[in-house]
Amino acid sequence: VNGECSIAFGLLGAFNEALIGEVDVILPIEKKPMEKNWAFFESDQTLYCIYSLNPYRLFKLDTDWKEVSVKQPKLKWFHSEYICNSSHPILIDNYYLMLFHTKELGVYFTGAVLLDKTKKEIVHYTKNSIRLKDYADGLNKGLIYASGCVYLEDKNAIRILYGEGDSSACYSDFNKDELINAIINNHA
Repeated sequence: VNGECSIAFGLLGAFNEALIGEVDVILPIEKKPMEKNWAFFESDQTLYCIYSLNPYRLFKLDTDWKEVSVKQPKLKWFHSEYICNSSHPILIDNYYLMLFHTKELGVYFTGAVLLDKTKKEIVHYTKNSIRLKDYADGLNKGLIYASGCVYLEDKNAIRILYGEGDSSACYSDFNKDELINAIINNHA
């Protein structure tokens, strides 16, 4: 609208997948001309929105969106570019796992944070990029962009979904225990 990008929810019917309605998300912030990559999740029947990770800005929906007071860790990523949300947080044991990305010279780098399940604070994060694939083919060779993750309990795996070279969608499976331990010990 008017050269701006805004965030909204679409509500789908559970059985017929028809669009029931759309709700604008209006956070109590000063908006930029382009807003994107907000990450939403539900916990104890409360909807949360992670606006950014660095600084960490968390909002929750009561009757209106309100900012939640959380600790402000300084994420020391392996290079100084911005840190941007990539995936919605998913619950795994006592943590929410969320992917983030940075971009340098047209190459995306993927990292992860673990949020405490109760306090919703960042308790662990990767300091290096998570290798999703050695090489990406497609329209933009070398471009790999993580867009989501799913916890596959029956396989004890975390499936990371990503786009490859702006031409196809792929996924990589990681052993859940190994990935979580690597993030906690900063080896991911």
